[in-house]
Amino acid sequence: MSVTMDFCIFSMSDDSKSEEIAPIIEYLRKKNIKHKLGAMGTSVETDDLKSALKILNKANKLINKDRVYLVAKFDIHKSRNDNLKYKVKSVKKRLKEGNSKEI
Repeated sequence: MSVTMDFCIFSMSDDSKSEEIAPIIEYLRKKNIKHKLGAMGTSVETDDLKSALKILNKANKLINKDRVYLVAKFDIHKSRNDNLKYKVKSVKKRLKEGNSKEI
């Protein structure tokens, strides 16, 4: 099973957002959780939904502010692993083959 989660979390204060996000990325690295940092959020891959929700809870605790904004999206795939790489690889393959439609 693969649970891919994309999330964005930050406080509603004027504090630096990079100062809030860096400890979350350090936590993911320390726990060897597959992740990819993006400009508008972070993607992670876990084995189950409970583990993904645990990451959100930990991120909230690491920010430790009175008010926090959090958005999360999930792709729960029971018969696939390594979804973070697979999804990107699949799109790149279609682009290379010229199978993308222009708008």
